[in-house]
Amino acid sequence: MPERAALSDRISRRIRPEPGSSYGGSLCQVWIGPLSRKGYGVTNSDDHATTVQVHRVAYEAAKGPIPRGLVIDHLCKVPACVNPGHLEAVTNAENVRRGSNTKLTMADAVAIRDEFSLPNPRTKQAIADAYGVSRTAIRLLLAGETWVAE
Repeated sequence: MPERAALSDRISRRIRPEPGSSYGGSLCQVWIGPLSRKGYGVTNSDDHATTVQVHRVAYEAAKGPIPRGLVIDHLCKVPACVNPGHLEAVTNAENVRRGSNTKLTMADAVAIRDEFSLPNPRTKQAIADAYGVSRTAIRLLLAGETWVAE
């Protein structure tokens, strides 16, 4: 049986420039292989024992190991992009803040915490309604589980 190509070779054969999307003056390099449910490129590891996210492999090949505790943010907002110039290692909190579904800003978080330090703050539900988020989002913010200053 012929030996299977190394991971880096397998990845490089399945990347195509995406003319309709770019970041910082360079085109997205889009993985055209299998995708996860969230749209990230995936493939088997060299030993075929695990599945790897292709953008993480591309980042590490270009920039070195991903620092412990950090995740990779797609600055171009294209999950299948593997262009290292479009990838940045950030904390999960920063990645969430940058996300397209984020409704609150850090200024909102500070204002909400300030209100809860007052003697008679509005209810969590009233604040959630005012900011267009869930009561759970307010609870997590106040518990320090989200919107933590870095």
